[in-house]
Amino acid sequence: MFLKLTLALALLASCSQQYGTLEYVPDGEENQNNEQYASIRIIPTLRTQPFLYATSKSSLTSTSSLVYPELVEGSSYYILSYRHTTLNGDSALSVEPDYTLLMNSPANSNGRDCLLSTNRTEITNDTTQQIGCFARADSQNSALTLYNNMSYEDNGSYQEMAYTWSKTYADVGYGFFAYNLSGAQYYGRKQTSQAFPALTAHDAVILDVEQDGTQDILMGYAPEITDSMLQADYSASVTEPSVREAIIEHGGGYYSTYGAIHSVQPIIDVRHAMCQIAVKAQKQEETAQLYFEEIKVKSATRGELIVAARDKSLLGFHPTSDAEWHDILTTRTTVPQTPTYIGSGFYFAPMDTLEVEGIVLQQNVPKTTTGETQDIRTSFSKTITFPGGLLAGTKYVLSFTLYGTSKIDITADISLAPWEYGGGTYITMPDEY
Repeated sequence: MFLKLTLALALLASCSQQYGTLEYVPDGEENQNNEQYASIRIIPTLRTQPFLYATSKSSLTSTSSLVYPELVEGSSYYILSYRHTTLNGDSALSVEPDYTLLMNSPANSNGRDCLLSTNRTEITNDTTQQIGCFARADSQNSALTLYNNMSYEDNGSYQEMAYTWSKTYADVGYGFFAYNLSGAQYYGRKQTSQAFPALTAHDAVILDVEQDGTQDILMGYAPEITDSMLQADYSASVTEPSVREAIIEHGGGYYSTYGAIHSVQPIIDVRHAMCQIAVKAQKQEETAQLYFEEIKVKSATRGELIVAARDKSLLGFHPTSDAEWHDILTTRTTVPQTPTYIGSGFYFAPMDTLEVEGIVLQQNVPKTTTGETQDIRTSFSKTITFPGGLLAGTKYVLSFTLYGTSKIDITADISLAPWEYGGGTYITMPDEY
């Protein structure tokens, strides 16, 4: 479903069919094209999606009835906007934007490089002060209200701020980014990238974060403006082909003051930065007393979260720590007769392979010689490879089918709509035990 934006602006109704460089004049006066412009408020919007929710730290449950509301009032994000285009005619804009700048940095005159970030002039505490502008979806229409970072981060109060588009750089296109750490540990901004040695803080916003498997980190950006996108998302406010062409031309395919005049505000597509894993299990032998004693997966929990960059292919979570074993089932759990979710789910880093191990217990197994019974514990382990690796935003459901302890099949399926299908494999235990 596409979101149609209509934004009421304080503009003169008449517009010229000639779209030259905008010449701004004091509010209430007219420019050479007989157009009047007031300051235009920046209103980023989240594209409505079923997995956007309000909780700052989400615990993944193991039930098959897990439901994410389409959008919950109070969803919070940090928003960043940096210049995308370069203009040869202006020496200040002829170089690539500097991602180390904040919007109130002295070197960021009139929003030359950074249009939106924290309203601090500098970051003094890396573990508590975020780079982005704090924002909340305060209603069901998914438009974000922007707030004063210092007010929110220092004393927990919400002071709404009306940030506006640049009048100086009206023809400059800006990219928009959003992220939500969902309670993951934040260690601050990195100046250089471990995952991409040639990448520095001048090229991207690189956050050092650690998540423990319960946090669903969300992030995304507003896509490049195209004619088809304008027709799909902004048809109510942009109807003329010539206007669409001018919006694309002025912003270089990105979001500009000129586009905002025509109600083209950024719509941010948010995605999961992590993979998700959950476990289903069933037994084929009705009378067998089967239990899982543990199930573990191997994952790296600390990494670089690249939340804004000139090269958008670099966006995402990139592990920097070694993968370690993590429990997704820690208590003895009966293997049910019918397929049922068991244990707790787990959010893990995108990786090349998925390693899983565990212990299965079968009680009261008859001995073939004496007729007495015995308990048998069998360990299993498997490295699972998927074509293209394990992808962010993909849910992998490991479905165990147990035939006693001698054979365990694992396949993968998808049950929650927000997550894409991941693939499957199987594990067969040794015949002897």
